[in-house]
Amino acid sequence: TLDTAPAIRVEHDLRYLLAAPLIHDARSWVDLGCGTGIAAAGALGAPRRGNAVLVDIDEAVVARAAEELGLPGATRLACDLTDPAGLEQLGAAVRGLGGDAVVTCFEVVEHLSTFLPLLEWSSAISREQGATFVLSVPNDAFWSIQNPHHLTSWGEGAFEELTALLPDDRSTMCQVALSGSAVVGLDADREDRPLTVGTGGAGTIA
Repeated sequence: TLDTAPAIRVEHDLRYLLAAPLIHDARSWVDLGCGTGIAAAGALGAPRRGNAVLVDIDEAVVARAAEELGLPGATRLACDLTDPAGLEQLGAAVRGLGGDAVVTCFEVVEHLSTFLPLLEWSSAISREQGATFVLSVPNDAFWSIQNPHHLTSWGEGAFEELTALLPDDRSTMCQVALSGSAVVGLDADREDRPLTVGTGGAGTIA
């Protein structure tokens, strides 16, 4: 929401920015756990063209996302992603869109009591529809904060278990935090300072 702490907002914003080119180029976009749509709207800029399916557990939240994203014609689904009936309904909506779909699922898996039904569903949709999935999970070792809304914990072991269940033709990435400081004159005008930061390589810690 707009009241979310900036450190958490930027985590979500960056993930949608990463997927934005895929979302804009795809004929159809499915956002699982869309929330209020604020992060996606900021990353995508102008409303995307094409079909969209917005999914969350709360009907009012899904309606807010459609409004925030400027997608009044989007298919809106309030469903539980651990419930076979909900996944069946979602599958019917995705199949109705035809092929060339991008499915985003950011910071959702940890809120589910079990992620196996969702993974089985996503594998089937990927095979049948040729859909591209962009999925993220939090790194609890990085945050070291207990979140009462998370039903599962995510560290190296859990991540390895998850990736073992994913198809071989996948890319895996980790998100790293960048920080720094600058010295400014108290009476000086605002300055924009471009920064170059090295990321990745051996020893990178998410």
